[in-house]
Amino acid sequence: MATPYLPRASQPQPSYHSFYPGDQTTSNPSAYEIQQTQQTNNYITRVRRLILALFLLFAMIISVSMIAWLMLQPRVPIFRVDSLSVSNFTLNDSQLTADFGIKFTVRNPNKRIDLTLDDFKISVSHDRNKLAEKTWNHYVSMKKMSQNGMSIELGTNSSDNCPIKRKTAIGMSREFWSKRAVNLKVKMMVWAKFEAGDWLSKQKFVEVCCNNLEVGFFTSNVTGTLIDGSNDCFARLS
Repeated sequence: MATPYLPRASQPQPSYHSFYPGDQTTSNPSAYEIQQTQQTNNYITRVRRLILALFLLFAMIISVSMIAWLMLQPRVPIFRVDSLSVSNFTLNDSQLTADFGIKFTVRNPNKRIDLTLDDFKISVSHDRNKLAEKTWNHYVSMKKMSQNGMSIELGTNSSDNCPIKRKTAIGMSREFWSKRAVNLKVKMMVWAKFEAGDWLSKQKFVEVCCNNLEVGFFTSNVTGTLIDGSNDCFARLS
């Protein structure tokens, strides 16, 4: 009798493991690497917070300063020419020789702000033509609601006098002989510092223009004085 065929039970196949180093990868970093990453992230976060805090502090200081200046409402100093004298007046076709003496008053109209003036640049002109110009390094400190009188001379040095065009000389000569007077203008550019307390300050240039200063030569052909007395000037910040 033949023996029936019985299939062999399936045997589990053996598993083979590779022992090559490149066949296995490590997906979990070590504890040291995790700690280093956390420290770096914390440092970056602190730096960002510090930068943001400094920016907010700077913006707050600027905002407070702007609000304070708006509340204080700083006003432009007031200038007035008290006298303008001309001596040694000689006028040729294209050459003017003269000494100009200017006395003026400046007043600080601010009730809460001190004022400092420095580096005056002053010129005397006829129409739009400069006759003399001078830089005056004069320091003036003015308390609230105070005023100060000053005087300056131009033309005493040859470098003060400015060359003029022949057309200007002819026009001034006609004006002089027709009414024994010339119409002059005084302009100033002044460096000003406004101070409210020890921490709040602002620096600006003040542009001053004094128009229609009529100088009469009634007692002498070479000496003239301001006819209408003192004249107020126009001033603005620039």
